[in-house]
Amino acid sequence: MNKYTFTVSAPGQIEMKDVTNSHVLHVNEGHAKYEWLLSNSGRVITIAESGRWNSSKDYNNYYGAKTVQTSEAIETPVTV
Repeated sequence: MNKYTFTVSAPGQIEMKDVTNSHVLHVNEGHAKYEWLLSNSGRVITIAESGRWNSSKDYNNYYGAKTVQTSEAIETPVTV
């Protein structure tokens, strides 16, 4: 069972990287799983020995730390 993260590397091209080694897969727009991958953005893809593809939440932070943007508080003067 191999686990992959993926990014869109060019229009119509997805690059999948194995999380344990440097193995890379390229999925073109004509591939049966292309649209499915696009709909599972940010998830870890597991490809079983039988060929079945599954997606799961990134519990092990394979994509890296997510940054959360916060808005700064705006101080407004109060007049009485």
